Amino acid sequence: MSGADHIPSAARVAYSFPRSVRLLQHAAFDRVYREGRRLFAPDLTVFVRRREGEAATGPRIGFTVSRALGNAVTRNRIKRRLRAAARLEKGRLQGPLDVVVNPKKSVLQTGFILLRQQMERAFAQVQRPDFSFAVPPRNGSRGDAVRTPGNRGADRSRSGAR
Repeated sequence: MSGADHIPSAARVAYSFPRSVRLLQHAAFDRVYREGRRLFAPDLTVFVRRREGEAATGPRIGFTVSRALGNAVTRNRIKRRLRAAARLEKGRLQGPLDVVVNPKKSVLQTGFILLRQQMERAFAQVQRPDFSFAVPPRNGSRGDAVRTPGNRGADRSRSGAR
């Protein structure tokens, strides 16, 4: 008897996390980071991007856990907890969305209930009618400055004469 035998089959399907709802390819993660919108929670940063023109039906969720959060055992534990929270809250996401959840170091001390609530709030915010998927311009990035022959080096933070 396996651990899932006591769970009704409809519930097993509802709480499953098959490959079709997971974000798996590096290029897909890059697109979410580049073109997606960031949402902040105390222990998570959630990146969201609407898929358009791609063959997609429902949301896909991916996780990135930095090596700065600990060794492989610790990172895998964090991913298991994130997957469990996402499995319970993924029903809140509707439409062709790509979501990447990026935990902060504080997630190591956060209880599961609080982690789940933070994910619930982030997913609910995405579904609000007034949520915009337009990415606001990022201030202070070096790529924003326009260089012309007359202002060479004008965007440098170095002060004083050459």
